[in-house]
Amino acid sequence: MVRVFDEARTAHLERLQSGADGAFIYRLRRYDFDAQLAVDVGARRLTRLQTAWALATGGYELVELNEPAAIRNWPSLVLYVTVLRLSSLVRRRRVRVLYYAIENFDVADFLRVRLHLPLWVARRVSALAFRWLIPSGTRIAFGTDQAAALYRAVNARALARAEVTLIPALSAVCDACDLPDERLPRVTFLGAFERRKGLQNLMACWPGVLAAEPDAELAILGKGPLEAVVAEWARSRTEVTLRIDPPRGEVHEVLRHTKVLVLLSERDGGWREQVGLPIVEALSHGCRIVTTTETGIAPWLLEHGHVVLSQPDRQSTTAAVRAALADTEPASSILRQLPAIDGRLHADTWLTRA
Repeated sequence: MVRVFDEARTAHLERLQSGADGAFIYRLRRYDFDAQLAVDVGARRLTRLQTAWALATGGYELVELNEPAAIRNWPSLVLYVTVLRLSSLVRRRRVRVLYYAIENFDVADFLRVRLHLPLWVARRVSALAFRWLIPSGTRIAFGTDQAAALYRAVNARALARAEVTLIPALSAVCDACDLPDERLPRVTFLGAFERRKGLQNLMACWPGVLAAEPDAELAILGKGPLEAVVAEWARSRTEVTLRIDPPRGEVHEVLRHTKVLVLLSERDGGWREQVGLPIVEALSHGCRIVTTTETGIAPWLLEHGHVVLSQPDRQSTTAAVRAALADTEPASSILRQLPAIDGRLHADTWLTRA
């Protein structure tokens, strides 16, 4: 089998070490890409045409691609699926396409806004695209209920030709860390330093949090366009630790001592937080989560006692972070709510089964 992703990140590479054996091809690198790990796992960086040739000549029976609802990847997806359809005809043996689906932004609405199309035209284009990108026998593992509902709304008939399942996009307990049950009042932001991730909202509410909890600490880990702004803000604050693009080992170390992870994602153009890798990683370390309704796992978080805000402003965010810090539930209680098997690895096993 082969996994083909337009954009690769460290989490994809780490998963290769635990998932089903297979090749890995990517075209672009995300902000958190570990180049050395890519070399270690044998990942190959190819252009679209090189990838199409590899798919045509590789003799693969299972091919995992970026999901159909990721519209930015349609140029690659249409090319790759066309090659795989033709390959199946020539070889007279079906090549099975695999998708892991977590997109939750309305596809037709995205096309309507970006291409200035009438809504009915955008819906028709979406349905036709899904019809082509989901050949008969395709396997789709949904990571959230929102994603499953989105696909049904776009083209239920195309979905009926596929094998589908729902496996919540939750991580198992981190087995690489010794996780303390009691935590100091440490708040952590982990992720891209971008407006849509809500970092500036957290910075604005921090003085109010500190007024209620003078011993609170804030760790900010990541990188992105707002680095200079964040660095200037953090410079005179002794309780704030800023780490630009830290290694994975340091991320684990910070999370295992974190009480509250804050990720205040907000919709931005055609982007919506699908799940939020920082949320999943923080849960696996026993952290309490403060986030927004944008994430696809918001219902699960609410059901399990985390804080989910619909319209985070300074006042509501301050109150939410204060409440999370004041929560006396031990980390072990949060960890007990997680699945025994990492959701993405579970999905990988289901997708790649014989």
